[in-house]
Amino acid sequence: MKDSFLKLHPSILISYFVVQALLSALCFHPLMIGISVLCAIGYTALCKGIKQAGMWLCAGALYMAGFGIVNPLVNHQGSTTLFMLFGREITLQSLCYGMLTGAMLWGMCLWLYLMGKTVGSRKAAYIFGKGTPTLTLMMFTTIRLIKRYQVRIREIFEAKQAMYFNKTKVSLCKDTAETLLTYALENGIDTADSMSARGYGAGRTTQCYTYRFTCKDVVAAFVLLSALVVVLWGIAAGCCKMYFFPNFFTERESGIVFLAYGIICSYPIGVYIWSEIKWMFLK
Repeated sequence: MKDSFLKLHPSILISYFVVQALLSALCFHPLMIGISVLCAIGYTALCKGIKQAGMWLCAGALYMAGFGIVNPLVNHQGSTTLFMLFGREITLQSLCYGMLTGAMLWGMCLWLYLMGKTVGSRKAAYIFGKGTPTLTLMMFTTIRLIKRYQVRIREIFEAKQAMYFNKTKVSLCKDTAETLLTYALENGIDTADSMSARGYGAGRTTQCYTYRFTCKDVVAAFVLLSALVVVLWGIAAGCCKMYFFPNFFTERESGIVFLAYGIICSYPIGVYIWSEIKWMFLK
């Protein structure tokens, strides 16, 4: 069964993931970052499988380990000294700050990855194509050609290598670049002629797909906006930030803010599970 969360209006989907990535950067609190990462990993496992989620777990461990190692070497603030390295203090506060920074970036990358995998170019073009159709076409054509030219470069290089096995690698790369440039120019001319023949730019731009707001979209917008207002209040009140220097402390904490943030992060998982349960009973 297809994920019901992905059936929401494209404007809600794109806004959700963009706001989620921004909140991951603004809420510098261990509990909130933990909620964000866990929900993102859980939704990745539901949408893309356990293997993909495991890869992101390994990537997150590298993020946290990298920042956790580098930050204490350059930042020696903090009141709890763990040990001395090259005559410099390695503090607990600096170590934790680096690891939390890595987790924060990990969460941002996860949510942006999910946006790229779930929204798709069709829905993004539907939202942005109305205002700037030419710019949108150029952007998505460029994104599409990156992967296409990567495959073409590999094919050309392997063909050149088989034909001219006595040439150096530098010479093969030069020939590959020349062939790819010729292919790109010819393909660009063919694409322009094809678009002109099909009437591109001759009249008003229309959309191939139409999306309408439904009751599910209204409910999702109401729930997420209500929770977002609470989280924004928490950010303004200082409930979503922890200070590490010279000691660990927070200005104030609010369980309501943490609950609202948990609702935002876990909303896709909740919709997915609810749709699966509903489908089981309707079969």
